[in-house]
Amino acid sequence: MNRDTPIDRQALAETLHYGVPINRPVPTQGLPFEVDTLKAARQRRRQPEPSQDKLLAQGADLWNHICRKAANRATRPLLLPLSAGLDSRAVLGGLRACGAPAKTVTYGVPGAFDYEIAPRIAAHAGVANERIDLTQIQISRAALLDVAKGEPSPSLVIDMFFNAQIAWRYGQEFTYINGFCGDALSGKHLDKGASSNWQQARESFVAWHQASRTIKLTDKDMVPIDALPSAPFVDMDLMGPLEQLDHAIRQQRLVRPVVCPAGYEVLSPFLDPEWCAFILGLPDALRRDQRFFIALFQYSYPELFALPTTASGGLPLGASDAEIRRYRKKLRRQRRLRSRLSHILPNIHVPPADRRWQYLDFRNELRRDSTVAALFDESMARLDDSGAIPWIDAQGILRRHREEKTDHFKALNVLFNLELLLEARPDLFEPSSPQ
Repeated sequence: MNRDTPIDRQALAETLHYGVPINRPVPTQGLPFEVDTLKAARQRRRQPEPSQDKLLAQGADLWNHICRKAANRATRPLLLPLSAGLDSRAVLGGLRACGAPAKTVTYGVPGAFDYEIAPRIAAHAGVANERIDLTQIQISRAALLDVAKGEPSPSLVIDMFFNAQIAWRYGQEFTYINGFCGDALSGKHLDKGASSNWQQARESFVAWHQASRTIKLTDKDMVPIDALPSAPFVDMDLMGPLEQLDHAIRQQRLVRPVVCPAGYEVLSPFLDPEWCAFILGLPDALRRDQRFFIALFQYSYPELFALPTTASGGLPLGASDAEIRRYRKKLRRQRRLRSRLSHILPNIHVPPADRRWQYLDFRNELRRDSTVAALFDESMARLDDSGAIPWIDAQGILRRHREEKTDHFKALNVLFNLELLLEARPDLFEPSSPQ
């Protein structure tokens, strides 16, 4: 971007705080649910709560019905991106229960939970699985810019790039089916912050979605909360205020562009109105910490949900905190051993430090001679030269990260995303016309 090109300060503030300009190219459009769906959920909440057994039976039948509907809507064979989490596993269970054939694909790095556990889940379900090893993917500035240009409302470009490997590999040959919104609807985020009123929910959302934790990237006159709607999308007795912001902004602007690539047929069965009315119709006590969601799918697909998961630190559901800690210590010992051996035997693979992370180990990639490090070098230099954020020394932050004094990867990723979007999508930063 040319130094003389004007930049909208609000779009800049949104990107520096949230990681993306959440109101560009158009302001947040609202919730992905019809009001009638939310009213049906409210009506369920007002009725006497059925027994747990009855709820489980209802939920199991409904989910299988919804997966059957999704499969019937597909115009091509189904391809399910499968992780070691719970949402895609629930979709796989539903497809298998209704007899819908599907292939699965998993991306990640060797040693990470997704990469190692997902094929076991697929094998247990009797479906094919192909793995995409991200360490073998060539990443370039041109490819990243193409990703940003191809999505109407881009999110974090690196995340979009790696997720796009699936669609690029299989193209229009398949209908893609995913677990988008499963965790948010199940109640995973209910305790992300105080939200007794709309203003409090806005403040909680701002704190929750501060993309950079080690450095405040916004300028002193920038107010990130101004990017959020001043009033609820719907009455707060239909949906709590923080959940409204979660679904309208986090899910639609941060997550959807990553997991639902533009230009492909993508099905997200968790957003089926019948499922939304059912799961949102449960009392918060059942949704908090995904309690009913987990119980439902353990009841529906006990064998699939007995396998290890990222939700329990690589162990099966129900593992205690002490068991998870012991397992983490074991994995760390194994990693240290393999790291020492790798100095003697170059072919020894060293697993990622955090096995929950499905992408490359960016923190350490930036500290060695790598393609990723070179890309960040170029972007930080471009950003400093552009004069877009004169209060930030982007190259200095990268230098301090490399000195290992502080882990600044999240701040650097925000700056990297900003620089890529400024070049690929200058339309997102054009000053708004005066009213």
